[in-house]
Amino acid sequence: MKNIDVVMATYNGEAYLAEQLQSIIDCKGFDEHINRIIISDDGSDDRTLEIARQFNCDRIEIHINQGTKGVIGNFNNAVAHSTADYVIFSDQDDVWCGNKIHVLYEGITHLEKSKHNTCLFFTDLELVNYNLESINHSFWDAQNLDPRLVESFSSISMQNVTPGCALVVNRSLLKITYPCPSDVVMHDWWLLLNARLFGHIGYSREVTMKYRQHATNTIGTTKPLSYLHMKRVLSRNSCTFTKILNQLSYLAERLPKDHPDAPLLNVLSKIKTLSISKRLKLLHAIRSPYLSFERSSALFFRIMLLK
Repeated sequence: MKNIDVVMATYNGEAYLAEQLQSIIDCKGFDEHINRIIISDDGSDDRTLEIARQFNCDRIEIHINQGTKGVIGNFNNAVAHSTADYVIFSDQDDVWCGNKIHVLYEGITHLEKSKHNTCLFFTDLELVNYNLESINHSFWDAQNLDPRLVESFSSISMQNVTPGCALVVNRSLLKITYPCPSDVVMHDWWLLLNARLFGHIGYSREVTMKYRQHATNTIGTTKPLSYLHMKRVLSRNSCTFTKILNQLSYLAERLPKDHPDAPLLNVLSKIKTLSISKRLKLLHAIRSPYLSFERSSALFFRIMLLK
């Protein structure tokens, strides 16, 4: 049954696009499960569209993004053309391992059978350089992240766990989350938060793709973790933190008042108005045994110093 759409956002991706498309087609289960590879292009001025149009696969469908520019708007356009039961998100510059479709499909369908609800499923991935040479066998290890953080909303309210290129969602979650608001941090975190609040999340520690790191990554992980934390703390009034508060506010507006996480979410969305003592109380409420010391410390300073 062809019940999965792959949605890909492209922009000036000529260097790696052909390799990525071929890796998707070569995956186990491609012929059986993949309905379409839906490409949304954000106005590329290189050979991206030429490569996609000439690629030898009749399941590739190309759309030009006429809406809001940028990664979120581009994925919004791709998702708008999807009709399949499941959607796998794809970047333009990675390489899928042969097991990716199988692992994601088995994971989310098992989750649906056991939970009968809105679902998201994700996996680990390998970090590689532009030449596909391994940087770290595990994205989670490289980022000092524990996927068990997704077990509670409080743990992922301030910390994303997975890039969008490693996850699959079902149609029920898409109906809740799309179109994704343009002023949240990123579509993957928005999906994760909604799945936690309104449905179920599962994951596999299997590596299903090579996550390429290079000079033109929109989102990358090559800088040391300590450097990232220091930069974020020093720029505590940054656009990124504003977007974190935006997505929490949007969630607070849509969450029923009797939802178990509603009280915490309402407080989180109003962090800027809290006193020092209330911020300390909040930090206690959102602490997690699965959050590393470095990330916990960064979160402490970010919240306490926020103006």
